Amino acid sequence: RWAHNPEVVGSNPAPATKGNPSTSVGGFHFFAFRRLRLSFQRHKYVPLDFVRNGMIPGNKLYFIPSDSKFVFGVLTSQAHNAWMRMVSGRLKADYNYGNTIVYNNFVGPTVNEKQKVEIERLAQAVLDACAQYPGSSLADLYDPDNAFLYPELVAAHEALDRAVERLYGLDLVGLEDQEREERIVAHLFTLYQEKVATEEAQAIKAGKKSVRKPTRWKTPVE
Repeated sequence: RWAHNPEVVGSNPAPATKGNPSTSVGGFHFFAFRRLRLSFQRHKYVPLDFVRNGMIPGNKLYFIPSDSKFVFGVLTSQAHNAWMRMVSGRLKADYNYGNTIVYNNFVGPTVNEKQKVEIERLAQAVLDACAQYPGSSLADLYDPDNAFLYPELVAAHEALDRAVERLYGLDLVGLEDQEREERIVAHLFTLYQEKVATEEAQAIKAGKKSVRKPTRWKTPVE
């Protein structure tokens, strides 16, 4: 699992429990993709935003009790979205984001402090770009048909995407979106397989039951 405090990542958590946005201003959440009709295959990014003022998630909303802009930056990048598009379930043409299949199996990058600060800066640029349009909802901002209306947001996401790719050791500059996405997914599956193999070997050496999936990535905020 990729989160700070992952045990409470899930749908419809109880109000006022540990990490719930009603008691933690810093949490951020995944919006209800299908209900907002934001999960069609033509959408490039899962909309994310920070929770404030006691919002309580519903059954199609996921939240992470963290105020880390680094975590926000990686999860809102094309890398995480490419993984989501490959492994998530479907409801007709809609992506059905799941914390167990998509989020918990996502292999995040290992970074140093300088890299972490750079992702935080670029993540803030995405938030700042959104803030330039206070009259627009996330549905408006992330509808690909409206991209020409929000050039600052498009540019901020592109800069963040390239930076996250570099964290994974990928140089995909100049590639079309489809080819970039395929390269990202292939790399993430390689990392996933390597991690499973490593933990399988460690489990066997320790005489323990073999593992079926890797343990979650420890983020720099932990």
